[in-house]
Amino acid sequence: MMEMRGTSSFPDNSNLAVELKGNYGNIPNTPLFILDGFETSVERVMDMDMNRIQSITILKDASAKALYGSKAANGVVVIETKKLTGSQQRVTYTGSMDISMPDLTSYNLANAREKLEIERIEGVYSFPNNLDEQIKATALYNQRKKLIEEGLDTYWLSKPLRVGVGSKHNLNI
Repeated sequence: MMEMRGTSSFPDNSNLAVELKGNYGNIPNTPLFILDGFETSVERVMDMDMNRIQSITILKDASAKALYGSKAANGVVVIETKKLTGSQQRVTYTGSMDISMPDLTSYNLANAREKLEIERIEGVYSFPNNLDEQIKATALYNQRKKLIEEGLDTYWLSKPLRVGVGSKHNLNI
């Protein structure tokens, strides 16, 4: 999580990385990002492999303005990456896979029989002032009760849910 000077610098959001990537340009008081001596975007910083970072320095106030001018009025985040020595070469690969699945163990929903009973108690099938509507509602209740007796019992929580699979790959040469 990245937070500088409270929530006026970056939006307050539980999914901060996605929010930073999407809304960085719309926020007027964000810091200047410098990567290995060059100005860069927050998208590039967020997409970096954290294993490549040597150091992060945060400059604020007069020291930031003295070094980087008026663009640094909101502070500067200086990021230095690990350097290679001599004719050394480096190839790194980082990969990750994320699986997101809902945990519904704490839910205790009514089954079909219980739902029908709740609807009956609440008066969904009751029209005391209208005989025609009462006959239709009673027929509907009996039809649904017959389906339940025949074994209808849908597990409703499984219907709108999905398992999400994501992957991230980073190759540096």
